[in-house]
Amino acid sequence: MGLGVSAKMISQRTGIQTWNTGLHAGIGYKNIWDLYSDNFDKAKDIIVISPETAMVTRTGRPLNVAVCEMSTLKLTNWKTNLLCAGRHSKRVMKKWTGWGDTKWNYRKQDFDELGDYSVELLPKPPSGRLALKCDPMPSGKQLDDYLGFFEEKQELGYNILYIPSITYKAACLSSLARILEINKTLTEAFGSKLPDDYPYLLEEKYFMETLHHLNPEGRRIKTEAFLEFIKARLATTQQ
Repeated sequence: MGLGVSAKMISQRTGIQTWNTGLHAGIGYKNIWDLYSDNFDKAKDIIVISPETAMVTRTGRPLNVAVCEMSTLKLTNWKTNLLCAGRHSKRVMKKWTGWGDTKWNYRKQDFDELGDYSVELLPKPPSGRLALKCDPMPSGKQLDDYLGFFEEKQELGYNILYIPSITYKAACLSSLARILEINKTLTEAFGSKLPDDYPYLLEEKYFMETLHHLNPEGRRIKTEAFLEFIKARLATTQQ
């Protein structure tokens, strides 16, 4: 969630060290769990899941694809990057050159130590830049599979907290009924209280180049919404 939620802001507001581990690059939620679960402490950690709707449809991808996706974004292992260069040369070049594009109203820079993506805003944003379609909604089976995967982790003692994602209003307004249905199912399963005024959909001015990547102001709004869920869970956990 480094492109949508500020771990720094959550750390400052709760007094609890928080990290973003949500740059999944489409590798699927099972691969994400495998990548990070060795670092989870059942007794202390709250594991926040907040998938884009398309993420609920992706259980996992072949390991070699997952490794290439993650290494291309991180660029920390030169051997792996060399092996994956043929598959992701375009992405690697974008990363090396700052991954910025002056036709948008921002310039992506890099992840900080907490996993937040830093963004430099550029002047004169063009209007109507996001001609995007909403993500595909998960089928009943895909939602059941996602739900079952994390319910199993919850039964094993992990403290799972689901928080609804936020997406681009112009693209997804027609899918709002299904979005609300998905969120109702997942919030009930993982003990989240869903407020009536939760900002599921935001206007274009809060986004960068995709349905889910938020600019600094959009990230602030989403993080404020996240904090309400996190504070409620902390109050329950600390009783």
